[in-house]
Amino acid sequence: MMGGQVSKNLNYIYTSAFKDIYYITRDSDFTFAPFSTNITNLTEIDENAKSNYVVTKDIISGLSSLGIDAVSVSNDHMIDFSSTLFKSTVDILEKNNIYVSGISSTPVYLEKNGIKIAIISSNNVIIGTSSNYLKNNINTYKLETMTNDIRKAKQNADIVVVDMHWGRDNEYGVTAEMKQIAKNAVDAGADLVVGSHALGIYPIVEYKGKAIIYSTGYLMTDSDMNLSKENYIFDVNINIDSIVESISLTPIYIMDKKQIKFYYQYDKEKADAFCNKINEWNKQNGLNSDVVNGKIEIKL
Repeated sequence: MMGGQVSKNLNYIYTSAFKDIYYITRDSDFTFAPFSTNITNLTEIDENAKSNYVVTKDIISGLSSLGIDAVSVSNDHMIDFSSTLFKSTVDILEKNNIYVSGISSTPVYLEKNGIKIAIISSNNVIIGTSSNYLKNNINTYKLETMTNDIRKAKQNADIVVVDMHWGRDNEYGVTAEMKQIAKNAVDAGADLVVGSHALGIYPIVEYKGKAIIYSTGYLMTDSDMNLSKENYIFDVNINIDSIVESISLTPIYIMDKKQIKFYYQYDKEKADAFCNKINEWNKQNGLNSDVVNGKIEIKL
């Protein structure tokens, strides 16, 4: 979430937020992130803008510096502005070679080294009524739709990732609904479930041999909540047999609403505590999890 105070703090030079971490994300075969802001062609945002969830077209340079291959636009705030602006946002992303998931229920397919990955993105956080999202073809969660989408994607991809925008952004905790949706996704054939929007970071769980990441936290936000500032970059490793075999979590910290720091460089003591807490929860969930060289390493 790069809008609001973040844009002003960066003076719209979005690349500067990522200067300490971009080399990690660029090194991946694919880099994916939820994207919660519309893009305007203006060079600055009006102080009276009704929403913080809008950025200038210079955001593309920031996404490019991270090596972003695909983003999801299926989230609650993409309807804050007009349908025209939303369509323009999607057009700008696609013209800059960034795949967009969450439009209708069509998966995004990424392929490398003979392995094809399908990403199915869906929004389960509704502002107003679901019709506000449907008129913009933003995919909204329905069990039957998700089940059918996963089954179709399994016919065309080696790995199916279900990306859900869900939960509460101002209260910590995995809801019963999140747990049920995740299980439903795995039951339908998903190989990995990844969530966004829910406040904070939660331990990873395993269901029927598949990993569920309830919340990836934020890469950037202007939230003042402490739980919003401690986050991870999630590195999912898929082997040549098209199996998710491990997940590595690199701790990061959002400093002053403008800079993403490696947490160990920013505050080693707090980074240790953060990693040890999440790692212990992972182990309590029965995972083979350990802290190695400043990262949480999970073998599935």
